[in-house]
Amino acid sequence: MSVTMVLMLIFSGHQLVRFFGSAAEGQFPLLVALQLVLVQWPILLGYFLPFFLFLSIIATYARFSQSQEMTVLRASGIGQKKLLFYTMRFACFMLLFEAFFVFEAKPWLGHIFQTLKAEAVSSAPLLWVTPGKFQSLNNGNVVYYAEGSNAERDEINQVFTAFKTDRDGHWDVLFAEKGHHESHKHHGGEYVVLSKGHQYTGEPGTASYQMASFDTLSKRIEVMTQVKSSNAKFVSSKKLWQKRDAPFFAAELHWRMAGVISMFLLVLLAVPMSQSSPRQGVYGRMIVAVIAYSVYVSWLLVTRSWIKQGHVDPDVGMWGVHAAMVLFVIGTYLWQDRERYLQLMRQGLS
Repeated sequence: MSVTMVLMLIFSGHQLVRFFGSAAEGQFPLLVALQLVLVQWPILLGYFLPFFLFLSIIATYARFSQSQEMTVLRASGIGQKKLLFYTMRFACFMLLFEAFFVFEAKPWLGHIFQTLKAEAVSSAPLLWVTPGKFQSLNNGNVVYYAEGSNAERDEINQVFTAFKTDRDGHWDVLFAEKGHHESHKHHGGEYVVLSKGHQYTGEPGTASYQMASFDTLSKRIEVMTQVKSSNAKFVSSKKLWQKRDAPFFAAELHWRMAGVISMFLLVLLAVPMSQSSPRQGVYGRMIVAVIAYSVYVSWLLVTRSWIKQGHVDPDVGMWGVHAAMVLFVIGTYLWQDRERYLQLMRQGLS
C-alpha cells in the first residue's frame, strides 16, 4: 500500500504541476486544474493496478520466506500449487475490477476528463488571460493579447484580438481599449465584447484590407466542447470491437485486453518469483520483478504503436507478446523446481 501511494503521488504530482502550468498560462482556471487531477486519480490507479498487485504478492511471500513462515506452510501441507490456488482466488476479485475498469470505467472517465478540460477552456476565454502575453484558443484560430486587466479580472484593457474567418487565409484583426467576455447559451456560443476600437479584415501578405471603427463589437468564438468520437481512447469497448479492423481502434482494443491479461500473467509469475531462502533479501526479488514488468510492458507499448502504424496485423495484435510472457512464466516455474526435475531425470537414466 505504501509503494502504491508513493507512486500515485509521484505521477499525480507531475500531472498537478503540468495543469498548474496550463492554469498559469491562462488556459483554464486553477479550480479546474484540481478537478482534472482528481479525475485522473482513478485512471492512474487502474493503469498501475496490475503492477501494484504483482509487487504486493512478491513482497508478502518474500517476507514469509525470510521469516521462515513459508517453511511452516510447506510442512503443513500447503505447497506451491495450493499457494497459487489461494492467490488466484484472491486475485479473481482484482481481475474483475480491472476488467470493469479497462472496458467500462476508463473510457467514461477519459471522456469526462476531456470534456471538463474543453469546457474549461471555452467557458470564459478572456477571463483567464495573462496580461502582457499572447495566447491562442480553438487550435490557433483565435489569438488574443491584453496589456492589463482590472482588479476583478473581469475586464481587460488595450486588447488585441485576431479571428480566423471562414474564408481561406482571411483574418479579422481588432484593437480595442476594453474587452470582456459574455456567454449566451440561448444563442449558442461564447462572445468577446470589445469597446472603442478598430477592425481590420483581409488576407496576410496582401494590401487588400478593409478598416472600420466601432464603439461596441461582439465576436462569437467557435469552441469545441465535445470530445471527438474518433478518439479511440474514449470509444466504448463495444464500438471498438465493431471497428477492430481499423489499426487505430484495434490498438486500443488490444491495449484494454492487455490490462486484464497482464494482471493474470503477473499473478502467476509472482508466486514462483517470490520464493527465496531465508537469508536472501526481499528487495532483490523486487528489483528482478520490476525489470521483468518493465520489459513486458515496454513490448506491449511498442506493439501497440506498431498496430497503430499498420506494421502488425490487427488480428495478431499483442498475442505474440502475451505468448512470450506465458513461456517466461512456465520457465520460471520449471527453474523453481529444477532440482526435483533433475532428480527425476537421474532416476530415469539410472
